[in-house]
Amino acid sequence: MREFGKAREFAKTAHAGVFRRFTGEEYWHHPARVARAVYRAGGSAAAVEAAYLHDVLEDTDVTTLTVLSEFGPTVLSYVEALTTPPLSFGNRATRKAKTRMLLMAAPNEVKTIKLADIVDNLPSLKTHDPRYFKVWRGDKLALLPSLKGGDPGLYAAVATMLE
Repeated sequence: MREFGKAREFAKTAHAGVFRRFTGEEYWHHPARVARAVYRAGGSAAAVEAAYLHDVLEDTDVTTLTVLSEFGPTVLSYVEALTTPPLSFGNRATRKAKTRMLLMAAPNEVKTIKLADIVDNLPSLKTHDPRYFKVWRGDKLALLPSLKGGDPGLYAAVATMLE
């Protein structure tokens, strides 16, 4: 996946100094795994780049203008569709409903990225924070119908893992 070096390095720099809560690994490994899964699922270049960047608007100081200037409008639209609305948008239920609506209307490649994200996040949450996992699992079960049209293999994996 050398052709995606710019997106990989961008994600690595944006998440510099951030570590995964349960594993202690550098955070950028998560978007790299998501990008690999999207690549293996046959995702376009824009989808793979967006997979690398899927958390930068939500978790870093990277702006939409920066993503637009560095990666273009398609990648930006994918990343925006994957970004959880801010707390100022409303309560948790309102934000989750907005996320479901955004993803239902999103291109199938965006749904594939979200499925790959869930597959990567699920094992550590289930193992290390079973109490929060119950809430998270409920959110993802409610989200799953919005992800129909994404990669069938990833969809099946998520459905099975959430059982």
